[in-house]
Order: sequence, then structure tokens, then C-alpha cells
Amino acid sequence: MLDIKYDRFTLHQQFQIPLWEILPDPQRIRHWPVGTTAGAAIFGILLLVLVILPFFIGEVALVLVFPGLFIVSFFIACLYKLKVTSVNGLMFHLRNGGYIEVWHENPNKETFDAFCDALKRSVKQAWERHSAAVQGHTFAAEILDLKKLADSGLLSQEEYARLKERILTSDQRQIGFR
Repeated sequence: MLDIKYDRFTLHQQFQIPLWEILPDPQRIRHWPVGTTAGAAIFGILLLVLVILPFFIGEVALVLVFPGLFIVSFFIACLYKLKVTSVNGLMFHLRNGGYIEVWHENPNKETFDAFCDALKRSVKQAWERHSAAVQGHTFAAEILDLKKLADSGLLSQEEYARLKERILTSDQRQIGFR
């Protein structure tokens, strides 16, 4: 089981996910907020123009001091927000359609990579153990498990019917009851 604890501002959640439910090949997530990136670029260009402008006009105008402070403060604010709101991480998809995002925030890249590699190995091993354990699973047992998921609301009736049809058309398991 993978213990997950999510703490973000006022949202605190803690739950467990069986390792065999996680797909071992994650998807890379990289997201930079467009507005903040554009703001940092615009204020960076304005700051560069403000620094270069005195070389062309020959003297530093006192009038440029206030706009310069304004531009510098907004440029720093945009860089800070870009650092705080950017996402760099991995998305592990679940076999039931959900996903887990693991963000590269703390403590460092080596620890993040080591954790993700260990998670991938553990997920692969758990799936191998799980698939070996369900080799004797029968059609009836699988349909009963699907029915329980549908009754609990985790599967819609359409998903239940589709998965049931897939089980019934499969010829890999024996018909029977456990």
C-alpha cells in the first residue's frame, strides 16, 4: 500500500492506494503559468530598456528612478510567483482511471528521482505479485467484484457493462465460483 498525505494550504487529506493499481510508467508534468511567464518577460524587457536607456541619452534622468523601482518590484514579484506556481513533476496514472501527481518541490532533485525510481520498482513488483495471485480468478468472481464496485458508485453502469462484456468475451480464465 502507498500511504499518501496531501497538505496544501487548508486542504489536508490522507489515504492509501494499493501499489498494484498504479501504472509504472509516469507522465512528465511541466507547467509554467502563461500570465506570470508573460509578466516576467515584459517587466524583464522593460527593466533591460531602463538600464540601457541612459547609455543612449547620455545621462541618467531622475524621472526614470520611480518607474525603475516600479518595474524592478514587479519583475521580482513575477519571478517569485513563477517559482511558486510552476509545476515540475510526474503523473502516475491509476488502473481505474485516476492519477497521482508527484511534484518536484522538496527537498532536492536527487531525493525526488530516488523516490520516483523506488515507486516505479515497487509498483512493477506489486503488479507482478497481484497478477500471479489473480491467475485463478474466475469469470463469476470478477463479475461479482465489478458488481460491488458498481453498487458502491465507483463504476458507472456503462463502465460496469463494458467491463463485464470484456470479461465474458475473454477466454483466459475458467468458468466457476470461488
